[in-house]
Amino acid sequence: MTLEKAEQALAGAEQLLKSIGVSLAKKCAEGTEISTKRLDENQLAAYDFAWMAAELYAAQAMRDYAKKYPEPLESGLAHYFIAETVSNLSGKVGMRAAEFGVSQAQIQASIGSK
Repeated sequence: MTLEKAEQALAGAEQLLKSIGVSLAKKCAEGTEISTKRLDENQLAAYDFAWMAAELYAAQAMRDYAKKYPEPLESGLAHYFIAETVSNLSGKVGMRAAEFGVSQAQIQASIGSK
């Protein structure tokens, strides 16, 4: 994986997570507020969303570190972690796309070919 491919993969994953976040916010909203009851009803999706967002943030930090210190070890670890993150995200979202409020086409467009 090149740095350019890693950047594309992270950008696609971020785009997909933003779509999921918007969808979950709508599912959990009651007027202009988040409903605790509705959040509880979508607890597993909300938990997975938070987990994926944290994993994406860590991958972005790894990328930034590898850019700052472009040694083979740092770059290799960053590329591996980014690939693992995008793969995990693809698996989680792909199996429960409807629950996350995204389509298979959105998944494919954002991270499918990265």
